[in-house]
This record gives sequence, C-alpha cells and structure tokens, in this order.
Amino acid sequence: MNAENQLITVGFGLILGVIRGLFDAGGRLMFLLLLLGILKYPPRLVVRTSSLIITMTAVLDIVGYDLKVTLTMLLGSSSQLQPY
Repeated sequence: MNAENQLITVGFGLILGVIRGLFDAGGRLMFLLLLLGILKYPPRLVVRTSSLIITMTAVLDIVGYDLKVTLTMLLGSSSQLQPY
C-alpha cells in the first residue's frame, strides 16, 4: 500500500467514523465499499479486514457488557443500574 492510499484510507476512515458515530449508519458496509470500489483492494484482503473489524467490535461489546454488569454488582441492584 502506497502513501497516497494510506492517506485516503485514514481520511475516509475518519469521515466514516464520524458518520457512524453521529447517525449510527452502517460503517462496516461503507468501509467495505470504499476498499473494494475506490481503493481497488483485492477481495480477500477486504474480507479479512471486515472480519477483523467485526471480531474487534464483538470483543469490545462483550468487555463493555461485562464491565457494566460488574459495576452494577458493585453499586448494588438499583433498578436504574440494571444491565440491558
């Protein structure tokens, strides 16, 4: 990957991150289309990248849920602090 593609990837990643954060609009799909359509990455690399993003998201969700449950248990069983 050359320097120009790295800058484009980081730039679009920031833009897609802001869109995802503000509107909760499909970040992975838009990033997948960016890698395949605009940057012309090979499909195998794009699938691996997408799988890595999905895995990281799932792991962070599990850790976040576990921390929320642990915090609830430490603070007591108030109805306002129940996890999900």
